[in-house]
Amino acid sequence: MPTDKETIIKQWETNPVWKKIDAVANNKVFTVERRDWSLSRGLLGSEKMLEDIVKNLGE
Repeated sequence: MPTDKETIIKQWETNPVWKKIDAVANNKVFTVERRDWSLSRGLLGSEKMLEDIVKNLGE
């Protein structure tokens, strides 16, 4: 899937409420591959999601 320069996150970042979200304030918002999280199913999809979690949060 193509990655658009204008994403929903860019729109959210312009909203003053965005910075009040705990995860945002604590720098705990991570970008992941949307195909893996929205379209993947089964064991392979779960493994891709787990890779993202480990990459962003550690083991």
